[in-house]
Amino acid sequence: METSKIIGVWGLGKTGKSIIAFLRSKNYKKIVAHAHLINLEQKQFLENNNIEFILDQNTFLNVPDIIIPSPGINLNQFQQYKEKFVAELDLFCQHWQKPIIAVTGSIGKTTITHILSQLLNKKKSIATGGNIGTPMLEITTSNAELALLEISSFQLELATSIQPSIAILTNFYPNHLDWHNSIEDYWQAKMNLFKNMKTDQQAIIPIEHQDQFKRTKAQIHIFSDKEIDREQMYPDHCYYFLHNGSIIRTKNDKQDRIPFYCNDLSFSINWMIISICLHLIQMKLTKEELENITLFENRLEKVCTINGIDIYNDSKSTLPQATLAAVAKLKNKPIHLFLGGLGKNIDRAPLIAQLKNMNVSIIYCFGKEAEQLHQICTKESISSFSFSNLEEALQSCLTQVKPDEQVLFSPAGSSFDLFENYEKRGEYFKKLIKEIQARSS
Repeated sequence: METSKIIGVWGLGKTGKSIIAFLRSKNYKKIVAHAHLINLEQKQFLENNNIEFILDQNTFLNVPDIIIPSPGINLNQFQQYKEKFVAELDLFCQHWQKPIIAVTGSIGKTTITHILSQLLNKKKSIATGGNIGTPMLEITTSNAELALLEISSFQLELATSIQPSIAILTNFYPNHLDWHNSIEDYWQAKMNLFKNMKTDQQAIIPIEHQDQFKRTKAQIHIFSDKEIDREQMYPDHCYYFLHNGSIIRTKNDKQDRIPFYCNDLSFSINWMIISICLHLIQMKLTKEELENITLFENRLEKVCTINGIDIYNDSKSTLPQATLAAVAKLKNKPIHLFLGGLGKNIDRAPLIAQLKNMNVSIIYCFGKEAEQLHQICTKESISSFSFSNLEEALQSCLTQVKPDEQVLFSPAGSSFDLFENYEKRGEYFKKLIKEIQARSS
């Protein structure tokens, strides 16, 4: 982008501010900004950086030569301006010439990125960011030898140039259908991570999607948590599956084993993906290095035990598949489950039908779609209650849950009906639990 151009920055959250700081560091003089709402801290930030704020959206869209939207901006109704839009990710790729490991997928990408970051940092100098923690443009000043990025479909939607050394697709389920026009559009956004890859680069993908990668130039590494039949295998692809606690690798009828790094911190399929990635970069770990890692908050996080009742915060669960995985992980005791949030145009009836045959005793539905979820539970003959807010739902739960049972807060929906994000939702749930714990001690 020429520094003489007028650059528009759309959105003033963490990403928007990082874009402005980056543009200022690269001597872009003409920068304008727009956001739906602006607070005092953001206003001060703009004044400090001498950025003009344009309140009217239509005016803003017409003033700049180039617009860099934050990933939280839904661009569907602004296609007449699409020639102006430039992805934050493309801007990053223009200014980062070192290797990239990129992780995307419907669920699991934050967990895998978080664990992989800790493991890689034991042997290498890496910078982690993107959809997790640090905005990616802040990484461009790092002296790290590689970048580890978690990348969402929103960040990939406009991307045209990323060529990761290793690209990981954790899985693919219907998601964000209130945002993308169709599941096909959602898939195409994910595929923007892979479409420019070269023959010396590596793609790690689940077996159920291997047919959709036939035109990819990258070396293909297929994983499955079940044994893979030979008739499913294509020449030159590398296949990995779990067998008796090991990872079996097969390529062109040759078979061997690679190290399977795992502990109880996360699901075995996540550890399998991590192990394949570590194998591809020829990194080996000791048992001690594997054990000395932590999981991030809000993903199956044990909050505490009160009167023999284990309480878990899984606010990161914004999809049915994530909730199903969490319930399966806690299979040894009855569960009192909290479902809520917004379904993002995803039918949650199949989720509840599956929960019927699992160790879920009662479902507490809360938030904007609580009554809809409650009606599905009633249809499936699962004991449930409907509440407009989380406080009332939790009060009801605590009158019914018994010692040696579990409470699982795993909403299977986005947080935006009641909370700013899933982190705030998780923080509030833990605050309520801590208050209860204090009263009971």
